[in-house]
Amino acid sequence: MPSENPTYPVVELRVALTTADYARLLKFYCDGLGIEPAAIWNNGDGQALVLNLGRATLEIFDEAQAETIDHLEAG
Repeated sequence: MPSENPTYPVVELRVALTTADYARLLKFYCDGLGIEPAAIWNNGDGQALVLNLGRATLEIFDEAQAETIDHLEAG
């Protein structure tokens, strides 16, 4: 792993994306781009997945799962 470089202050990037069309994004990233999910959640009616992209992660939530996470993290 390369050492940290002070000219690049971001060492990790995490993006969380809420979508009304979860199945479409799942198909795009996993089938279309060939990215394997690092984690998948099915919480009642909600769904989410994490895609590991090296120093970045992309989290994709359907609206029900995003609401559950908002309730857990923000109250």
